[in-house]
Amino acid sequence: MKNEIKTAVLLLAGRGSRLEELTENKPKCLVEVNEKPILHRILDELAHLKIKKCVLVVGYLYQQIIDYVGEFWQKMQIEYVINEDWNNSNNVVSLYMALDKIEHNFLLLEGDIVVSEKALKHFSELNMLALDRYRDYMDGTVVDLDENQEVKKIYLKSTPGRPENLEGFFKTVNIYSFSKEDFFRFIKPRLKQIIDFRQLDAYYELAFAQAIQSGEITLKAVDFHHLKWAEIDDQKDLQYAEKLFDENAEDR
Repeated sequence: MKNEIKTAVLLLAGRGSRLEELTENKPKCLVEVNEKPILHRILDELAHLKIKKCVLVVGYLYQQIIDYVGEFWQKMQIEYVINEDWNNSNNVVSLYMALDKIEHNFLLLEGDIVVSEKALKHFSELNMLALDRYRDYMDGTVVDLDENQEVKKIYLKSTPGRPENLEGFFKTVNIYSFSKEDFFRFIKPRLKQIIDFRQLDAYYELAFAQAIQSGEITLKAVDFHHLKWAEIDDQKDLQYAEKLFDENAEDR
């Protein structure tokens, strides 16, 4: 099938300093949610999706990740890209470093996301992104959609003219599906330009926003509003995730 997705890219290079002592001696993705590491949960979901190859971009304490995961996860082949400069760069660099490993259409995920079982099956098409309705406690990148549930504009926190009132906007969940052809044609050059301009602290979403604004690519929304998901940036997020994914609480 032309639109089949058999590759995933996971960005895991950063330390996750907002988790404080929890990441002093382990990578953020190995922090546990109800006694199971975040990365373990992500890889299990990708394996259920029958992903054939998963590219892990690692950096901080990366050997722990390699030792934990190995070369295969269930039947999924694991390949590694090591971002040695993780402490002086942001995820725009990590994503660009992974591109040599991408041969097919792919899923892109950040390594601090926990999602409900089978949530990734909602990526039924290419060039999609997961979104939830914006609420006041949310932080980070937001999106404005048109009547066809396609992205009109991406607003990073640094985007000039970002609205102060975000009611009616949508929060990115940091999960994407991409056509390899479209990504390499329209987004890869923008990632390279950002890096060439030494904007190493930028987020990859800047390249996505530029490509959408220019009309080069269209991204369609995947509605995660009714799905369980958590982005774990700090200990408050971790506590929320543990309540949300407490299987014992669900059984009662």
